[in-house]
Amino acid sequence: MYRGKPCARTFGSSCLLSALLLLSLVACGTGGGGSSSPSNSSNVGSGNIATPTSSAATVTPTVLASATTTGGTIMVLSVDMAVSPKSLSGDACGSNLTVTYTATFHFPANNGGGQVAFEYTTTNGRSSTQAGLTVQPGQTSIPYQFTWSGMLPLDHTMPEPGGVIVTAPNTLNSALVGPTGTCTDNSTPFSVLAVTVVASPAVDGHVCGTPFIETYLATFSIAPNSPGGTVVFTYTSDNGRSNSQNVSLTIDPGQTTKTYKFTWKGKLPADHSEPGIGIVLVSAPNAVTSTGGIPSGQCTGA
Repeated sequence: MYRGKPCARTFGSSCLLSALLLLSLVACGTGGGGSSSPSNSSNVGSGNIATPTSSAATVTPTVLASATTTGGTIMVLSVDMAVSPKSLSGDACGSNLTVTYTATFHFPANNGGGQVAFEYTTTNGRSSTQAGLTVQPGQTSIPYQFTWSGMLPLDHTMPEPGGVIVTAPNTLNSALVGPTGTCTDNSTPFSVLAVTVVASPAVDGHVCGTPFIETYLATFSIAPNSPGGTVVFTYTSDNGRSNSQNVSLTIDPGQTTKTYKFTWKGKLPADHSEPGIGIVLVSAPNAVTSTGGIPSGQCTGA
């Protein structure tokens, strides 16, 4: 402690020089520490390089968002219904007709396509048939046709309104449409006008006592333009001494003739009593007795 003071007294200039030298050395030490600063700057620069890389990666979500916009999920926006023919006026009841229903499905623009499942009905919704269609990407409408075919009934119950019920990818019910008007009833009351019976073959040339089959062909004449129905009758092959059970014969609308066969089987008797006269007795829709079908000829003795 006291050594400093003598230095200040004796070597004042030297002490000042030493102090300056010491300050210089301290400064040099500080400069050496500063030489590491460029290295630190280089590390910071690396961080700056990484920043554009991170920024460039954010482009990907933008591209995906664009893809989603141009390829959205398919859905059915609406279904328009049309029918052909539009009217039944002028069509005769009992005539055959085909009705075509056209369902036009509508989809959003820029959709990604897909499958549509639906059901269609031609019975005003009482029954339905499953169907489907494929939508191409970007397709905005697709028509689909289905039909009803049949005979126009007098009670005007068919054809009925038709439409579709979409079940996937979303649910939607179309309007129900059908032909307007009704068919024209040109029919006359259903009735049997006459029945004729013809017997064959001839008995001539056959030996009495041998097996034989006689066939009777009954022809029913029906009133023209009738709505059809059922004819109920019995028949006999022994000139009315015995009758069969009731027989039902279906007549279609507009049908004017119908035939029915019945037979007699047995051994030809020597007294020529069989086969007998064939007769048809109609009880419905009206009462009619046919002409007699008479076998021709007689058998000869054994």
